[in-house]
Amino acid sequence: MADGHSGIGTYIRNVVPRIVSRRPDWQFTVLADRDAPADWLAASNVDVVRCACGIYSLAEQVELPLKARGARVLWSPHYNIPVAARATLVVTVHDVCHLARPDLYAGALRQAYARRMLAAVRRRATEIMFVSEFSRLEFERHVGAPRCFTTVLNGVDAAWFSRPERGVSPHPRPYVLFIGSAKPQKNLTTLARALESMTAADRPDLVIIGSLENHRTVDRAAIAAVATLGHRATIVGNADDSAVRRFLSHADALVMPSLYEGFGLPALEAMASGCPVVVAHAGSLPEVCGSAALYCDPSDAADIARQIDLIRSNAKTREGLIAAGRRRAAALTWDDTAARATEVLQRAMAGAER
Repeated sequence: MADGHSGIGTYIRNVVPRIVSRRPDWQFTVLADRDAPADWLAASNVDVVRCACGIYSLAEQVELPLKARGARVLWSPHYNIPVAARATLVVTVHDVCHLARPDLYAGALRQAYARRMLAAVRRRATEIMFVSEFSRLEFERHVGAPRCFTTVLNGVDAAWFSRPERGVSPHPRPYVLFIGSAKPQKNLTTLARALESMTAADRPDLVIIGSLENHRTVDRAAIAAVATLGHRATIVGNADDSAVRRFLSHADALVMPSLYEGFGLPALEAMASGCPVVVAHAGSLPEVCGSAALYCDPSDAADIARQIDLIRSNAKTREGLIAAGRRRAAALTWDDTAARATEVLQRAMAGAER
């Protein structure tokens, strides 16, 4: 199980319990980090087994196959599969960023690991679930055509549609919201430069939800760029869903200028919450947001600034985006994701029984 605040962690936390409830006749063993909370997995057909190994480590390749021994089907929610495991393998692939954008991830070791593991996924997996058509096509382009695949889009929980009481804003001035990390593909540097380029009268504050330091890959230029905004930038850090919804309810917009995304959950959650979004015309974001977002060129700070100004100054555009965003988000639910994922696991289970 991954960090619950990451995109993959959100996926696990929302999909796994729904699958568990759909198949009370199955017995599930969940391999979890030793410190990861697992109270949301309290069910009679679930055993939680704690693991000491770190993600992407050699120890992971030793410990996980041992603890998965006896399983009929092994579902890995990320590409770091236990290569030596003997069970029928199902894998969820979120993106292939390390292969598609090596310029964003320095280090020959990381590139080699991603290439080797994704090749093993293609070779070993009986079923692969992709979270977007974009990620499926990227996998095919950089790794090769998978043997058997299903595109199962991510979703959003009904709680995101419940608008909180607006009350007092959590921030003293008008602001745009950025949800994510300082990983290079998140492109926080260009967003900070876009805001810095705006006149004082037009410039909103930047509120950042997420940890900028606690990641394996950190873009130091992004942290430096945010620092140039001075008191006009606020880093909230990690926040629970209710706090995120409160920030979204008062934000002028969510801005997601990513250079690469396998899905883009913050944009979908913002749309469900009634917060208009400005997103990059890149990666999976057009597939996820459709016509319910304003699009920017993520490499052009001036264009990002223009779209932010438009969404803040044009009430008709803003209201249209809010309505379209809620309609788009309503079409993508975690219940649907879990239903389709259950079908994939059922096929794998049937094959394993032959």
